[in-house]
Amino acid sequence: MTEPSQNGRVPSIGGRGSGDLGQALMVPIRNLRDYLMIIRERWLLALTAALVVSALFLFLTFRQTPIYAATATMLIELQSEKVLEIEKVVDTSLEQGNYEARLDGHLVKLRSRSFREHVVGRFSQEEKERIVAPYRETSDRSPSVIYIVSSGCAIDRDGQVFDVSITHRDPEVAAMVANRYTATYIESVLDSTGTSNALAQGFLQARAKELKRNVEEGERALQNYRQKQNLVSLEAGQNIIVDRLNHLNLSLTQARIERLGVGAKVTQVESVRDQDEGLLSIPTIADFGSIPSILDEVKDATNERAELDRKYLERHPRILASNVRLKALQERLDEHVERAVEHLHNRQAELINREERLVEEVALAGEDALRLDRMAIDYNVLRRQLEGDLATYDLVLTRSNETSVASKLQDTNFQILDGAEPWGVPIKPNRLRAFILAVFIFVGVLIGVPISLELLDNKLKSHWDVDQFLNKELLTDIHQLSKTEKAEFSGRVLDRPEDRALESFRALYSRIIMLSEVEGPKVILVSSSMPAEGKTFVVANLGATFARHGKRTLLADTDLRRPRLHTVFDLKNDQGIIQWLESGGSRHAKEGNKLIADPDLGITEVAEMLFVLGPGGYSKRPTEMMGDFRFERLLSSLKQEFDIILLDSPPAGVFADAYFLGELADETLFVCRHNAVNRQKVRYFIDRLDQTNAPVLGVVLNGVRGSGVRAYGYGYYGYGYDGYGYDRNKEYHKYYAEQPNAIDGSKAIEKTARMYGISEDRSRRQSKRNA
Repeated sequence: MTEPSQNGRVPSIGGRGSGDLGQALMVPIRNLRDYLMIIRERWLLALTAALVVSALFLFLTFRQTPIYAATATMLIELQSEKVLEIEKVVDTSLEQGNYEARLDGHLVKLRSRSFREHVVGRFSQEEKERIVAPYRETSDRSPSVIYIVSSGCAIDRDGQVFDVSITHRDPEVAAMVANRYTATYIESVLDSTGTSNALAQGFLQARAKELKRNVEEGERALQNYRQKQNLVSLEAGQNIIVDRLNHLNLSLTQARIERLGVGAKVTQVESVRDQDEGLLSIPTIADFGSIPSILDEVKDATNERAELDRKYLERHPRILASNVRLKALQERLDEHVERAVEHLHNRQAELINREERLVEEVALAGEDALRLDRMAIDYNVLRRQLEGDLATYDLVLTRSNETSVASKLQDTNFQILDGAEPWGVPIKPNRLRAFILAVFIFVGVLIGVPISLELLDNKLKSHWDVDQFLNKELLTDIHQLSKTEKAEFSGRVLDRPEDRALESFRALYSRIIMLSEVEGPKVILVSSSMPAEGKTFVVANLGATFARHGKRTLLADTDLRRPRLHTVFDLKNDQGIIQWLESGGSRHAKEGNKLIADPDLGITEVAEMLFVLGPGGYSKRPTEMMGDFRFERLLSSLKQEFDIILLDSPPAGVFADAYFLGELADETLFVCRHNAVNRQKVRYFIDRLDQTNAPVLGVVLNGVRGSGVRAYGYGYYGYGYDGYGYDRNKEYHKYYAEQPNAIDGSKAIEKTARMYGISEDRSRRQSKRNA
């Protein structure tokens, strides 16, 4: 049992502020039973659709003309047996190149339309008539032979094995076409090989004769050119000039590198020359000549001077001698630095002159090389042409001899493994497969139609819709009332507390107590999205329920456009909120009396602890009145005289009055009629109310029919089937049938505590207060 907290309230389960455990207990999840209930809701429609669809499927399947299949198997071996190691013109072996690519190439040829036309062309006229004859029996215009063969042909490959499957209405024709298909392909490969060999042999012989003439002419031309230009030692002269040019280029490169290095040092010297001791920071200057030893002497003299400064005064003879020595060393150092800089400039000029001389020598050597190259161009052209013609002639002559031998070898790596045989059993229609598919179709339609209709239904009608889509608690669901019940619903809780239909309001009361985070006294706004959803019905009966539980309750009709609450209790509409605001709203309060006795308000006690505040007329400017500070002060003053104030407001989806009232109330109850309002609209209006001072505590689902929420197992807080399969209607009748004249208080307390998840001690205290 859930124990009450220190403030006497039961911790909320699944409401705001509850823990993860509460959420896990209260959030509804559609399980298998829910979907079974959805199917049961529309089982007749689903069964009819399933029978029609499955029967139509079987009817259309069995009406199909029988189709037979025949398969011929062809093997392409890795290579054919070779008598000689001679390369063929058309190599059909699979060892060389891309193995899979060659097999895929054969597959593409077998599947090509051109080859199918070639196969059809191999049939005789009598065979073509046999192919077309079965199709003439069912149609005046029979298809062509190529269409029949193409549409019924399937080529599959498994490694080196090719399966040629043919489907036809005649099993013997299917076997004939399959065998002809494989045989024709092997013949086409052999024909292609023989034709290619003959063409290649003729081409190679003609080419060999032409190349022989070219070789002879090239040799004569090369000999004549040598004699004319006297080019016996051309290659040796070119080698000498090339070696000389390489040596000069190497020397020039080294000279440029050295010149650039010296130039960089000169640039560095010029950039720091005006700085104190800047030149000595350059390694080239600091390491030149006697500069390192002079720097050591300067360092020693400086250290000695520092030692003397600590011992003697500025005019001491040793101090003066030290100054003279330092000055002499500094002048000597400056002189050597200038010599280093001058030496660096001289070296730069020397390298520049050397580089210029090397450039001139390279240019002269290049001119000599170009002269020899121009003389050798014609010679090399003639020589390369002769060498190319000679190599091509040898290759063509050898290949011509090989082709002549290969054309006389008739070997192939194609063979038929299994020929096609007529098969007497049709592959279509497959009766067993058709019956299995019909069963699956029947089950799929039987389940899919109800669930699809449920998913397409956009009306709010289930606990799942409220909790998952609206993200709110379903406080209770109220069953659909008959016309007689609607006529007498106003005093149902007060006059007939044993009525089972009012258990929904008792459940609503319990859920408000458990989920509410606002201590009394408080103002509860009751609104809806559209008119005629039962706000006034809920306000009247919920107010009566609060009154019977010992709460001093006021029912305020704030629908100033179309008030209805006063008609429920058969009251007049001449006193109320409008009358009180127009009369000043404070005259009676100044006299020290309570608002319940204010004649302008006209608050009427309709039952013990239950009071009604009417609108006091009609108004076309209700928002202006609700925005009046006196209206806000009126609600604040009424909270001092009543425990619960229920506001019956206009629908939030039509007028903005509810949002004004939401800023003055503490909590909001949203009433929705079952299977009548759009979920998206309800969610929009609830979100807007959540932005006010009175967020929506939960949803009351009104007008639930027997096949609605309860049948789906979502009436968790209503008086029907709950989310765990508990039939409260049945238990209610059973409970009261055992004791028709009296109710066992202890059993009622225990049953109420178990039903609503509250402690037995609190249930006993509540029962005593009600009594």
